[in-house]
Amino acid sequence: MVGIAELKRGNTAVGVGRLFAVLNAAAEDAAITPAAAWWVRKAANALVDHVVADGLSDDQAKLIAVLRKLRVSGAPHEFGPLWFEANCRIADTLARRGDRRAARECYRQLIAEASGVAPLSETEDSLLLMAAENLAKLCLADGSAAALDVALGALDTVEKTSQSGRAKLAALRAEVQAAYNLK
Repeated sequence: MVGIAELKRGNTAVGVGRLFAVLNAAAEDAAITPAAAWWVRKAANALVDHVVADGLSDDQAKLIAVLRKLRVSGAPHEFGPLWFEANCRIADTLARRGDRRAARECYRQLIAEASGVAPLSETEDSLLLMAAENLAKLCLADGSAAALDVALGALDTVEKTSQSGRAKLAALRAEVQAAYNLK
């Protein structure tokens, strides 16, 4: 793929532009062939790699927006997890870099937006549960009442949206509620 080759050569602007062009075109075409879908996933993953490696550049918001557009475009259902995966990878990167507040916000937004996505695929559901768990851990590490309130709200949303993981959600809720009651 030309965009990926350009990124490898160091032509970041050209490569990123071409990869975004692939994603935007796919979001406009609901009749994507399986072969084309493979290239779309490859382009999306290359852009996520670029955004994460580039220190979460200005392309982050643009990437999430185009993946959201692709998710709701009527294109193959397999594109839904791309949006979830990108958000999770970005939030994980923020947390590893020490920006826990931004990571919490990224997970919170993912969970809030996922509540409007129905039905969730099995992959999306498991990624949503992972996001809830990671958000709860970040909020517990923060320990403030405001952070714990964010975690409780997100867990409520996930309980209403998720098709599985009820036991894990109940355990997380109990842990966060216990910490909140100590405040």
